[in-house]
Amino acid sequence: MIKNLIINAVLLFFLTGNLFALQQMGRIVGCVYDKDSNEHLPGVNIFLKGTDFGGASSSQGEYDIKNVPPGRYTLTASMIGYRLEKKVVVVKARETIHLDIFLEIAPFMGDELVVTATRTPKVIKDVPIRTEIISLERINQKQAVNIYEALESEPGIRVENQCMNCNFTSLRVEGLPSGYTQVLMDGEPIYTGLAGVFGLQQIQTGNIERIEIVKGSGSALYGSDAVGGVVNVIMREPELLPRLNISSSVGQFGTNHFTANGSKRRGNIGLVFSFQKDLGDYIDQTGGEAPTFDDTGADGMTDRVETDNFGAAGNIFFYDVLGSNSKINIFGRAMNEMRRGGFIEKLHTDPFYPDCEQIGTERYETGIGFEKEFLMGNKIVFNYIKI
Repeated sequence: MIKNLIINAVLLFFLTGNLFALQQMGRIVGCVYDKDSNEHLPGVNIFLKGTDFGGASSSQGEYDIKNVPPGRYTLTASMIGYRLEKKVVVVKARETIHLDIFLEIAPFMGDELVVTATRTPKVIKDVPIRTEIISLERINQKQAVNIYEALESEPGIRVENQCMNCNFTSLRVEGLPSGYTQVLMDGEPIYTGLAGVFGLQQIQTGNIERIEIVKGSGSALYGSDAVGGVVNVIMREPELLPRLNISSSVGQFGTNHFTANGSKRRGNIGLVFSFQKDLGDYIDQTGGEAPTFDDTGADGMTDRVETDNFGAAGNIFFYDVLGSNSKINIFGRAMNEMRRGGFIEKLHTDPFYPDCEQIGTERYETGIGFEKEFLMGNKIVFNYIKI
């Protein structure tokens, strides 16, 4: 009863927030011209940087961006043969901004730039290290509940479960053992090299935006644990429109997953939260002392361990409070995991029995981060984490 009331209250909060937000939207209109001839330019791509708001100018060079939440934005206008134009606009509630744009012809087109594992912009042909991305869409397609499952089947990466008693896992990049792969969260180390053994199941996917993978030695940038490669988990930031996702799945052997996450942004302040609960009973379906080890039925030892994993996280973001392109992030995270397996007869009565193993992990973090971006993609980043 109380649980249903809480869920209904959360839903009502976000629904009323959506209605109120729509009433407070602003609008940006204008026309795009050639700076030299003053002719209208059709087909110019006009977007608010970092958002999905925008579109192409009409045959008369006109554009109209509707339902823009109040805030400070960088409007970009781009077209082949013209220089990229940027304008800073401040949108207020129920206000229509008229902004004409004049594009200057570019004498030539330079090489395309990308941001890679070098942490600095590079021309594509000069990139020494390749960065691969596991997108949120890809994670959802896999129905992965933690990054161990998200990394499965990725080229050049091998995740292994090597113990049916404790669920010991191994992450191999380019064939090297787990201790040679650094695991990061938003660019900051969260574990030692033992992350490939004990940490992969603890990082749940409920609030992950994407996973970046750098194969090959990155020890010069990330430390001695990055000889084999780097796995960087990027967390979500607030979206311009309120978001609330609640999902659950129920399977055999108590394989149940429950997830709730959402975000809301108003002006220069944003909130992101996530909760995830993963449960699984032990499984015993195979046994035998001779190959193929699976033709004698249950043998009293776990083939999959019993698990109970809970994670929660909350972030508050403050944008542009210390100058343009600055961001302050105050966050808190909790990761609680229990797993046990081995001799089933003693699994619950005597977890310290020689053929049983039980591992419990509790990790709590609070911290604050500051980031400011300068010209040419340069930025300064400061993070303080208390564990």
